[in-house]
Amino acid sequence: MIYIHKILPYFLSPLLLALGMILVGLITRKRSWVVIAAIFLYVASMPLVSTPLMQMIEGSTTKLSPQDTPSADAIVVLGGMIDWIRSSQGVVPEWGDPDRFWDGVELVKAGRAPILVFTGGKLPWQLGDETEGDVLKHYAQLLQVPGEKIWVTEKVENTADEAKAVAKMLESTKRKIILVTSAFHMNRAKGLFNREGFQVFAYPVDFKGGGVNLSTAFLPSPNALSVTDLCIREMVGRLYYQLRSYLN
Repeated sequence: MIYIHKILPYFLSPLLLALGMILVGLITRKRSWVVIAAIFLYVASMPLVSTPLMQMIEGSTTKLSPQDTPSADAIVVLGGMIDWIRSSQGVVPEWGDPDRFWDGVELVKAGRAPILVFTGGKLPWQLGDETEGDVLKHYAQLLQVPGEKIWVTEKVENTADEAKAVAKMLESTKRKIILVTSAFHMNRAKGLFNREGFQVFAYPVDFKGGGVNLSTAFLPSPNALSVTDLCIREMVGRLYYQLRSYLN
């Protein structure tokens, strides 16, 4: 199922859809398909489109601080910050966006929960043997978080796996959690953890919505196209899990 979940959104990416329209136009010898593809790609690449779309995906969430957060049984930080690359010293981890990590560490050091849980993310095609959770535990200890407070789940490949692994790790009495993940991902993640019986306090980070610069709002850019693509993938992910829940 991991491959369906990861690969399916790419078939609905703006770039691939535009290339598909161009291919149809070449095969059918109809220029209208090429024109439609160009317009579609232009619209998907406009900040005027991508930014409000991201704001919609993130919802009306606000950046919180530990003082805004109730006490809980555990702080759960979802993965997606680390990748592995080859170096002169072998395979080493490399950071992407560390917001989830920093906020999780800040919450546990502020005493909002006695346990900080990192998930053992590891996709089949990633290099190395360490999971993301192992790496994050190491860095959290460097920041003076005691090792006994840091728990790492078994290997997981997606958000549904993370929810199941955390449910398996924590006792049935430890069901109040502070969930730390990117704002655009929180809606789907919270739903999956709720299904595992958790009482979730959402702690969204890594906000990407921002505002629209009207002077460049209509100018296409690779970054805007990337944001639009991310929003589509997140919407497909939500629909995928809703459908799975309905079928089950």
